Amino acid sequence: MSPYLVCEFGKSTISNLIKECFGSEFSDVFSKPQLTYIYQYLLDIGAKSVLLEREYLDKDYLEDYASYYVKCFNNGGHKCARLHFFSEENVNHKYIDDVLNIGRSSKNYKPLIDSYLGFMVVRPLPLTFIGKTCVKKYPKINQAGSEKVCISRAYKVDLFGIPLSVESVAFQEQDRVVAACATTSIWAAFHAMEWNSEKQIPSCSEITTRAINHVQNSNNGFPNKGLSIKQILRALDVEGLRYYHEDVRKRTLDELYETVRIHISSGVPLILCADVFEYDRDTKQKKSERLGMHAVTIVGYSEAHKGVYLHDDRLGPFVYGAPEPEGWALKRRDASGVWLDAEELLVPNGVIIPTNKKARIPYDQPLYACRFISREWGKRLRQIFGEKGIPEADFLELEKQAGLRFELRLSSISDIRNRVLNHAYDVSSEGNYESKRKFLTGDYARLHWEAAFIQGGKVLFRVLFDATEIPQGNVVSGIFIENPAEAERVLNYFGKYAEGASASLRSNDAGTDFFLAFLRFLKRNPAQGFEAHLDRTYGELRAPRYLKENEIVNGEIGNNSSLNIFYEGPEKPLSAFFANSTKILWAIGEDGGLLFGQEFDGAGHPTLTGFKPARIAGEIILAADGRFIVSSKSGRYSSDYANKHDLLRNAVTKIRSFFPKDCELIDQEDTAWH
Repeated sequence: MSPYLVCEFGKSTISNLIKECFGSEFSDVFSKPQLTYIYQYLLDIGAKSVLLEREYLDKDYLEDYASYYVKCFNNGGHKCARLHFFSEENVNHKYIDDVLNIGRSSKNYKPLIDSYLGFMVVRPLPLTFIGKTCVKKYPKINQAGSEKVCISRAYKVDLFGIPLSVESVAFQEQDRVVAACATTSIWAAFHAMEWNSEKQIPSCSEITTRAINHVQNSNNGFPNKGLSIKQILRALDVEGLRYYHEDVRKRTLDELYETVRIHISSGVPLILCADVFEYDRDTKQKKSERLGMHAVTIVGYSEAHKGVYLHDDRLGPFVYGAPEPEGWALKRRDASGVWLDAEELLVPNGVIIPTNKKARIPYDQPLYACRFISREWGKRLRQIFGEKGIPEADFLELEKQAGLRFELRLSSISDIRNRVLNHAYDVSSEGNYESKRKFLTGDYARLHWEAAFIQGGKVLFRVLFDATEIPQGNVVSGIFIENPAEAERVLNYFGKYAEGASASLRSNDAGTDFFLAFLRFLKRNPAQGFEAHLDRTYGELRAPRYLKENEIVNGEIGNNSSLNIFYEGPEKPLSAFFANSTKILWAIGEDGGLLFGQEFDGAGHPTLTGFKPARIAGEIILAADGRFIVSSKSGRYSSDYANKHDLLRNAVTKIRSFFPKDCELIDQEDTAWH
């Protein structure tokens, strides 16, 4: 008897191969909902051929067999079979034999490996025969620029010595004996945790036994009809995981989706406990009678529609849940790939989030702090808009451009460092590189809640909340500034805040503790705070070397009547500040503000700064051809910077950010940029 059989991919051929394995009825196999779903899924991702591996020892089924099935009089034995799926159309016995005969030298070797779509273990059970199943994700999931994200891990497969691999999360149906829906959802969640060694993941029978034998009043035998919430949590306890259980019945679906997005982006699956209702296709609402309670594993999300991808043991892997007002409607495709109307609705009542045991701080506290930062910056914008007389109707559009949104995820410090290492600045400067080096060489805990703050589609800075700290500790362990020119406006505001200039913002709102930790970090870590960024980018503070006699009036330092200080872009062009002159003075103030003013009777830069310390300074000349030439000509502020030219280039970048459309700036000491 041949150890394998090969057929064209089709539902009838798959059903027949399964029937050949252990003598199941063809009608039972062909009509099985899970098989129908898996067939359609594989069809969607381009399956063309299927190979049956007649005898296969599956670790999970061996454990289940030893726990229960071995004592059944008519057991089907301990050996399983396995189906393998390929997108290569010409796979047949001759094709496989050629690979087995000459190995890597075969012209079919690489095409076979490249076309592998996954496998399905066939257990020797009459009806619940779908064992460990790993199929390739939909092609658009996890692609660059895609809004569809799923957790996955690499499963290595040995097919008669041929090394195959598939990126997936394992799925299996409940057998209704050693495992019910809760058990299979726990098992799938364990597989979705990439840090879990695949070989160490317990079988469903082991999960059930651990859950029921350590909880008071538990039924300690098989068949098992399901696990309670307490038993699910116990199973996670035994595995050595930290977990968070939330009652979500009073939360909106948008709020729950945000929780899903944060954790899936962190590589953390969620176990969703839900009530199942029949879905009325006409009213788009659930019907009144509840069909039952159910547990599924959320392994992905779709940002465009706020949908989720889940492993549902009643259907299959990567089932799409479309958002509806009361829950997620389970969707399937027909044979032509068209989405069918949903038949069932999952109404969430609880969510269990199993995480690495090192992650002692849950997501909600950093989340509240990030919301607090974003909200306070929004208040600042509204204050600025109000001062400029911008109509209320225009606020929303302006907030989209200048407001702060954030993305939060749990990350290892190695992943964070890798992202920082590969970050390329828009403008190269030694100050930026020094900041990057200090961040990369710092000491950090293993796990962090990493918050990327984004403005106008660009990450400004990243805040690291130490996930291993105690909540009352110094939870902010680092801030990395990705785009200094834009980030400084935000950090300048919170830098003043950290110095106590805006104590009124220190409320008892949720997340304030972590927000104040953010401020404390700015104060206690000058090497990575806003002031240090200003030092690196525009030079450390310099006192004016001397004062001229005409700069002192009646014993006081004279004020420059043309002084302008900018923190945001003005509403008029640069040329408007020249009046009847072709030259204006500029300086970067102590707080990062941009100072402009004209020179009167030789009175220079100290009249702009009030004879206070400042940073790089210089002149802007309006040339005859309409260009603006920026120099660092200021003997009293700029003369002794070793990296004066780098600082000047950074200052030009800052000046241009205030006047992006109507001027051409030339760095006088080097090449022009437009």
